[in-house]
Amino acid sequence: MTESYPAVPAAFIGNQRAEHQVPHRLACRVLEVSESGFCKWRDKPTTARWIQRGQLADAI
Repeated sequence: MTESYPAVPAAFIGNQRAEHQVPHRLACRVLEVSESGFCKWRDKPTTARWIQRGQLADAI
């Protein structure tokens, strides 16, 4: 598996911000994720692999 595990909490933080208006600073603090790591993940372009995973998850 080549993707990194920090993407999982970062995706969760992004979803909480979008769906529940939870500030990313608060979510990062609670989940013990660095804000810089979250911002790095957030600004990273979506890869073809993640697009395919999303399509597979929708199909399931």
